Amino acid sequence: MKERVLHVIKFLGGGGAEAVLYNLWPSLCRSDRYDFELCVLQYTGDYGERLASEGATIHNLGRKRKYDPGIVLALRKLIRQGSYSVVHAHLFPELQIVALATAGLPNVRLVYTEHRSTNRRRKLGRVGRMVDKLAYDCYDRIISVNASTHESLISWQPWVNDRSLVIRNCTRPTPEFGSRVAARQRLLVELGIPGSDKTLILFASRLHRQKGVDVLLSALARLNRADYLCLIAGTGEEKEHLERMAESLGLNDRVRFLGFRLDVPELLQHTDFMVLPSRYEGMPLIILEAMSSGCPIIATSVDGTAEVLRDKDSALLVAPDDPAQLATAIDRYLDNPAFRAELAERALFDSRDYSADQVAQQLLQVYDAALRKSPDALVA
Repeated sequence: MKERVLHVIKFLGGGGAEAVLYNLWPSLCRSDRYDFELCVLQYTGDYGERLASEGATIHNLGRKRKYDPGIVLALRKLIRQGSYSVVHAHLFPELQIVALATAGLPNVRLVYTEHRSTNRRRKLGRVGRMVDKLAYDCYDRIISVNASTHESLISWQPWVNDRSLVIRNCTRPTPEFGSRVAARQRLLVELGIPGSDKTLILFASRLHRQKGVDVLLSALARLNRADYLCLIAGTGEEKEHLERMAESLGLNDRVRFLGFRLDVPELLQHTDFMVLPSRYEGMPLIILEAMSSGCPIIATSVDGTAEVLRDKDSALLVAPDDPAQLATAIDRYLDNPAFRAELAERALFDSRDYSADQVAQQLLQVYDAALRKSPDALVA
């Protein structure tokens, strides 16, 4: 009889942690040892709807607020009724909600994935450390998505070192979207510039200060050329500010805000290169997706990004918050298609290390070890 595993997350919208679950799900569900289900605390979201259409079982608690006190009791009821052997939590406050919901349930093992290298609780000093310790102590295994996130966690909670490991994020196999030439022309028609020979640059992520879109716009304003179009796919709290900034910098004819897109993998295949100017990162999925799609990359040398990419070998890496350096890198890619294609080819080769099947196997070993209460599956 298979053991039952429940993954718990607030929602399955367009964020990185949500994308990780979406990418992993088919590979996990091929296991002959475990059955997998999902629980969303607030709403299903785009990734959730896609997973449901693929046959995933998703329990939606439908809470309007993530700190609704009724969440704990509703989740506890679901866990008891579902007879889950493992509950795997993602993000915060899921870290604490799952710990509270499973208190006193001796046959449930807990796994948590740390998706970020920092959080606001760490600014609270000793109080924040002790509050987090109460939650982390409930978990049998704690996974970090890259080495820097792991090191940051151990610095914050050193006593969890013997239960911690690194399992990097992954991508689904990149589908082919038919003729790249035809698909690019469809994209140009959508943008209202059919037949254009402009170089297409893509940014695809949340419009949040962390992602450095303001730095990208400042870099573009330094370029004394108009032979490109930068597509900004995503939404977020900085959208209106960034649109005003683009207008004030005179970039309206060179920047196009696309809003939230579900077709980012296709956009990666039909644009000329992508830019991720983040101020900090965990393990950005968009980088892994670009690598596996063969899209050349310019990114900042931060955290998980620098663990995956090598400067001038598989991508161009620049310092964060440096518009001048970013502008120089963009100029170099615009002037040298052969160079950027060479780097993309090496990144494509490296992307094999981040396949969903490989990461799923590592997770299955973690569940095995948690159920045995054994450290055997701690892998770096």
